[in-house]
Amino acid sequence: MATINDIARIVGVSPALVSLALNGKPRVSQEKAAEIIKVANKIGYRRPTDRVPKTGTVRFVRFTKAKSFLRESHTAFFAEYIEGAERYLNEQGYRFEVSSYAGDRLLDIAHTLEDSHLRGAIILATELAPGDMAAFSSKIVPAVFLDVCHDFLPHDYCTMNNADALFRVVEHLYEMGHRQIGLVASSLDTGNFADRTEAFLRLLDLFKLKGKAQWRYRAAPEASRAAEELRSAFEKHPPPPALFCHTDNLAYGCFQALASLGLRVPEDVSIVGFDDLPFSQVMQPSMTTVGVPTAAMGRAAAQLLADRIANPQKPFEKRFLDCDLAIRKSVAVRQDVFTVSGGR
Repeated sequence: MATINDIARIVGVSPALVSLALNGKPRVSQEKAAEIIKVANKIGYRRPTDRVPKTGTVRFVRFTKAKSFLRESHTAFFAEYIEGAERYLNEQGYRFEVSSYAGDRLLDIAHTLEDSHLRGAIILATELAPGDMAAFSSKIVPAVFLDVCHDFLPHDYCTMNNADALFRVVEHLYEMGHRQIGLVASSLDTGNFADRTEAFLRLLDLFKLKGKAQWRYRAAPEASRAAEELRSAFEKHPPPPALFCHTDNLAYGCFQALASLGLRVPEDVSIVGFDDLPFSQVMQPSMTTVGVPTAAMGRAAAQLLADRIANPQKPFEKRFLDCDLAIRKSVAVRQDVFTVSGGR
């Protein structure tokens, strides 16, 4: 069954733009709308309005704050969340629609979810802080918050298991002989980044590794700005032999900063990223990184929502999906840690 994500990939636009075009919204140029509709007809896409929904409409809400870096850098990443959710909900007979919002007017966004025709919503809440959640009161339709988890707040959540992912990262670096590991953190504050930092620090203690305060760097999430900021930081506090970066974009900026200082990856500094964005496979060297099960997370969020719609009184759930570590060539073996006989 063709989906809006299939159309988006062929045309080279976002799923949200495809949704706007197929629904005749004026924010899409006539030329682009015509191209989208032509592709939709060619691949046999049937708009949700052409189907008879058995159980009602579910909305996927993609929210990003104003001037958000994530809005530009993770379009393909987020599209897989949408596709996973859409496939499951279509199987269950729901009509599926996508809305995108950019800005900080959370109450206005929340009010759109009080629409009587909606049965439920999946909210991509990557950038929602605990204080933001107050906007989503009990007046809105049943909702699941995707890509975030706030303890103590009564909602259904579905997100990645950051703690398990960091264990895989640190374990791999340890097995490769690394005993001194630094952290490159994003200056953008999100729940996922906070979870990764917390897990990283706990694991340094668990593995009894050195983690000096000067090996914790903080940089802008954009690769180009990160490269500039990290170059200055590395000049002031030289990096340890291994670095974990909150994201692949930060890792790419780290590659550039190290190269500008004459340091090689992985010979001088090993690097591990997070997200497994497409460019991580074609970098030189290819980058070891954490792969996120985005489509599976979208599907799991849809399952949680369907369960909530069927049983509004059931206990709230927090569902975590494990990630995979894609081992490539950006991590070198630290030979000086091992004895001649191969022991530790």
